[in-house]
Amino acid sequence: MKINRSTFITAVLIFVSMSTTSAAETINQGTKLSFSGANSTQMYSNLDFNAAGGITGIRAANFGGTDQFVSPVTYHGTSGMNGISWQGSIAGLHHNSPNSGDAGLNAVLSTGIHGPFSPPQIDITANPGSIYRVQLVVFSDFNNRQFDIFVDGNLYADEFESFDVVYGVPTHSIYSFNVTADADGIDVDLGPGSVFDSNPFVQGIMVNMLSKYTCIGFDAPLAKGPVKVNKKRALPLKMMLLDEAGNIVTEFLNDTPPVLQVLYSAHVSDTPTDVTTDALGAGMGSEGNQFELNDDGSWQYNLKTNNYTASGTYTVSVVLNSAYVLDTNCVASFVVK
Repeated sequence: MKINRSTFITAVLIFVSMSTTSAAETINQGTKLSFSGANSTQMYSNLDFNAAGGITGIRAANFGGTDQFVSPVTYHGTSGMNGISWQGSIAGLHHNSPNSGDAGLNAVLSTGIHGPFSPPQIDITANPGSIYRVQLVVFSDFNNRQFDIFVDGNLYADEFESFDVVYGVPTHSIYSFNVTADADGIDVDLGPGSVFDSNPFVQGIMVNMLSKYTCIGFDAPLAKGPVKVNKKRALPLKMMLLDEAGNIVTEFLNDTPPVLQVLYSAHVSDTPTDVTTDALGAGMGSEGNQFELNDDGSWQYNLKTNNYTASGTYTVSVVLNSAYVLDTNCVASFVVK
C-alpha cells in the first residue's frame, strides 16, 4: 500500500518538534537482535539466509556505498538494482569503525542513509500476494538514536533504538519482519523518533522471498478436537503439505524436514475425546522432534504422551525451516489430567 509520503514526512516532523525526551521502544511486528562492540561478525552470523530458491532468492542493498560481496550474497550500492530503491542522505560513521575481519562487511556498515528532515524511504519490487522476510542492518556509533519504522504505512517499530551510550560502544542491530507484498510491492519509511537525536540511520537491507505452504491435517484421531489417551500410547500426527500450486511437498531446503512444536497451558478441557483405541503403542513413538516422510507423500510424527506429565492442555503444531511460511497450520491438542 502506497502512503502519501509528503503527509508522512510533515507528520513526523511535527511530532519530533513537540518532544525531545526518550520514549520506550516498542516492536509491533517482527524481531530485533542487538550486539555490542565494533566486531560485527556475531551480528552477521545471525542474519537469515534461507529463502525460496536458496541463495538466488535473496536480494541485498548497501545504502550509500559500492557493490560489496559478503558471503553468500552481494550488497548492491546502486539504487534500483535487484528491485530495491532508496532515497535519503548518505552519511558515514562518526566515531567508530566496524571491525569484522571481512572488508566487504566493514564497507557495508560504514555508510548508510539517514535524515531527520527528509526521512529515508525504501521501495522494494515484489510479487503481490507473496510473503517476504525483510532484514534491516544497522550499525550505530553516535548518540541516542531512536526512530520509527513504517511498512506499507503501518507502524512496525516505534522508537527503534540503535544505540548503546553516547560516543560509547557501537551497537549492531538486525531488525527482521515478514510482510505480504501488495500491488505496489513493499514500502519502508524511517521516521524520526522523539529523542533529541532522532535521525534514522540504516546501512543495509536483505530481502528473502519465502515459499508459502498449506498444512492439511492433522488426520484422525487428532481431528476430533481436544483428545485424551492412555499415557502408555502414542498419538499419530499425520499431515500433508501443499505448495501454492497445490502440489504435495516432500523436499525442503537444506534437507530440513518439518518439526513438531508443543505448547503447554494449565487449563484442562472438561470434555476431551478419548482416542486410546485409535492411538499407537508407546514403542512406535518417534524420537527427536522431526516429522518423517511416508510413501504417500504425507508427513508423520508419533507423539509419546508419557513424556508429558503435568496436568493441562498441550497444543501441537508444525514449524518449518525459515525459508517457508505456513498460511494455514495444522493444530491439535491433547489433555493430561
